[in-house]
Amino acid sequence: MRIRFHKGLYPRAALDEAVETFRETARIEVSREGDYWSVAIEPTEAGIAPDEAAGEFQNYVLGVTVAQRGKA
Repeated sequence: MRIRFHKGLYPRAALDEAVETFRETARIEVSREGDYWSVAIEPTEAGIAPDEAAGEFQNYVLGVTVAQRGKA
């Protein structure tokens, strides 16, 4: 499954933190596509649906982004 995050809203550091957090449960690749970070995510644990993993990843990135902006 592929999801995209606008670079103007989501800092790369938030994606990197999420990738590190999810690395034991999913295979994740981040690339640049114009104004977006494109994230390919594939669960590696049995019983986790791709859309569920993507949703959890998106929520985590959003939470990290909000927390980082609160520190600024």
